[in-house]
Amino acid sequence: MKFVKVLVTVATMGFGVASSVEAATMINFNSQSGTGITSFTEARVTFTTSPADGTFQFSMTPNGTVGLIGTDGPRPLIRADIAGGASTVAVDLGDFNADPDALLLRAYSPTNILLMSATLATLASDSDMHTLSVMTPNIAYVIFGSESPSVNGSSVLADNFGFTQDGPPSQDPPLSTVPEPATMVLLGLGLVGLGTRRGRRREF
Repeated sequence: MKFVKVLVTVATMGFGVASSVEAATMINFNSQSGTGITSFTEARVTFTTSPADGTFQFSMTPNGTVGLIGTDGPRPLIRADIAGGASTVAVDLGDFNADPDALLLRAYSPTNILLMSATLATLASDSDMHTLSVMTPNIAYVIFGSESPSVNGSSVLADNFGFTQDGPPSQDPPLSTVPEPATMVLLGLGLVGLGTRRGRRREF
């Protein structure tokens, strides 16, 4: 009985350690304004354009909040470099029912390998913001916005950029998965418990 209590306590501690590693961050742009911007940094994320020679602006979204959108024509996609890397990224994308859009969110490794992408096709009559998300280890940066049939490049606004950071980007692809310390402790305790149980059976 004591062994079971110890196992439950260690398991709880292990899960606490594992969950404390991750830190969720949400960036909105409600306090920002301006146009012709080449770079903007907040909460360890640097926003630029893709291609890099474009500019973006802060503008009102269909939600009544402030978001990002490329300026000039054709409007460029937005790139977000995440210092320290991330394992999940999400962003809201949409416009004022001006044209049909192919929304996109693409996650890349430190060596520019495409890790994962999310897409959504919207109708010309759509005036909502839609959340796209990706979840994969080793995200160094993401690119988001919309492509054809969007008119004039990436014609959608971006808002509520969120990410979960759980360690710096490493080599890609990961060569192996190393068990977390909490997992190893639980495995060890399980093996000890099995050994103790077998020993008691032999005594009888």
